[in-house]
Amino acid sequence: MVAFIKKQYAFLIAILFFLGTFFLSIRPLLDYDLWFDLKSGEIFSKLGIIHTDVFSYTEYGKTWFPYEWLFQIFVYFLYKATGLIGIQLFVALAVVMQLLILYFIFKKLLSLHTILVALLCFFFFACVYEFYVARPFIVAYIFLTLNLFIILKYFFTKRNFLWLTLPITLLWTNTHGSIFLDIFFFVAYAAIAAFLYMRSRKQEWLQKCKSLSVYSGITAVLTILPPLSLTQYTLLWKFYEQRTILTRFIAEWTPLSSDQLSFTLYTVTLLVVVGLFVFVVFKKKTYTNFLWTLPFFPLTISAYIASRNEYLGYLGLTILLGSIAKYLDKKIWIGLGIIIVLYGTVLLQQKLQPTYLYYPVNAASFVEKYRLKGNMFNEYAYGGYLLWRLYPEQKVFIDGRSDVYLDREMPEVLKISTNKNLSDKAFQSFMYKNFFDKYHMSFAILRTEKNSVLRKIGRILDTDPSWSLVMWDDTTEVYVRKDGKNDAIIKQFGTSFATPYLRDPYVADKQEQALSEYLKMNSLIPSAHSSNAIGFILLQKGQFEEARKRFLEAKTLDPSFESPYMNLAELSAKDGDLDNAISLYQEAKDLAPDRGLIYIRLGQLTLEKTQDLQEAKQIWEDGVKNTADADAKKQLELLLSR
Repeated sequence: MVAFIKKQYAFLIAILFFLGTFFLSIRPLLDYDLWFDLKSGEIFSKLGIIHTDVFSYTEYGKTWFPYEWLFQIFVYFLYKATGLIGIQLFVALAVVMQLLILYFIFKKLLSLHTILVALLCFFFFACVYEFYVARPFIVAYIFLTLNLFIILKYFFTKRNFLWLTLPITLLWTNTHGSIFLDIFFFVAYAAIAAFLYMRSRKQEWLQKCKSLSVYSGITAVLTILPPLSLTQYTLLWKFYEQRTILTRFIAEWTPLSSDQLSFTLYTVTLLVVVGLFVFVVFKKKTYTNFLWTLPFFPLTISAYIASRNEYLGYLGLTILLGSIAKYLDKKIWIGLGIIIVLYGTVLLQQKLQPTYLYYPVNAASFVEKYRLKGNMFNEYAYGGYLLWRLYPEQKVFIDGRSDVYLDREMPEVLKISTNKNLSDKAFQSFMYKNFFDKYHMSFAILRTEKNSVLRKIGRILDTDPSWSLVMWDDTTEVYVRKDGKNDAIIKQFGTSFATPYLRDPYVADKQEQALSEYLKMNSLIPSAHSSNAIGFILLQKGQFEEARKRFLEAKTLDPSFESPYMNLAELSAKDGDLDNAISLYQEAKDLAPDRGLIYIRLGQLTLEKTQDLQEAKQIWEDGVKNTADADAKKQLELLLSR
């Protein structure tokens, strides 16, 4: 297919490919687990490998499985030496290393042309790009592919470098729980070699079977050596026993079918690759030549069990595709190459979209600066960052270490979601009984993401006189309980009239008092919600230009917050600029397609501009379908009935 391309140009393409993947892999640190990994590494570097929890006030002293200790110590010292940018660069380098090992598997063992190898590596890179984060598996999968290369090299040739897998296995064992895959591949290839010996009676296969069997046993022993001993397998069994809770609590543990888009893309890819594989095998009728691919079929199925296994699934599919590459017709490869480039490019464009981070940076700074006292309520995702910032002065309620919280806190937190449809009064009673009173919590750090049960908790605390809102920004609120432990904080920052995350931004008839509270908080922590609320109050007071400045400020602070767009639209409508008003409401709808008020006003303004009742009614009908707001839905239905 590519004979006309000179070798030096093919080599240049390979270099450009690896440089491109390196720079594309320098990403923001998006994963919440990084933070407790950093803090764990700090603790291990000071105290040694400990096996009891020290971070949580709920489980202090409980058994903790330090099954990723080596990665955690490494990433901590890397952070100390280089800061967060060093971690980002390390992730990018780890990605290139994984792809480079795949490159050698395809190039050196399967003798594929450089262009085909680049296509296969690009296919894999695009499919698993979201997995390239600062977590232990980023290193574990380097060990996986490296040991796989060494095993396959011995399987395909007589060159035995299996001894190199021993130190790799030791490192892998102390880095990540996926170490069982190491044993799996040794045993699988020992079995395949045994089958080939029985079929051909060639001594070469008998010798390979013996060597791989011996290394299977040695590898198994290495995985249970101190300091972890049986930790990896004990934890694996625990996760299996508690798989129901894990799949309900953590998105990456849920079956692939829970994400319809990922499920569809993966299934179509699997059908195409396996279809081509079966076609080639039947066409060539040399089944023994493809026996070596059998261990990769379980990897392709594992992706359906849990979303986190998609990486392994795509690894299996990529190697299966590589195994038949040289048997495919030139025309098939031209078409397949075009599809891979287009498909991979579209995937990467989607995955490269900026992600809005929800780290509670300002909340942690507030707690740290003003030394809030007592036990803290926090959500699972926030826990790692909070313990990174606040420990040892403040312990967390829960963080991302499933092994510590799987028996009690995780099932309890699940109850929050299962009870979210209770009335506010019943939900408040549930929260106090199961959390705030049970664990003697004195303050709460809540994420404010829309349509989250945490928003409901915030609404209840906001209207409960025994709690006071003392801090907020565009992602987080901090509430303090009036239990005598933080009276000075409540006196200095407590709000009584500003309600930044309720339907109305202030308590009825308390406009001036709320404005004062918003101005005070905005001077402390500027936020789009404060600026928008200030602008809304100024708008009601008739100070239109000052209000406009505040709305524009809010829009700049958080471009994903729809309310400033809506308020600016109303100012445009007041000025008679209906085109701009409609355009701004369209932007707001794109940001918040479930907010009913947007459809109400968008339809009204459209009707005012065009006099087209059918167009307005279509907008209102869309609103009825999309909004979850019962009051807005009633208004939309009333507009339609008229």
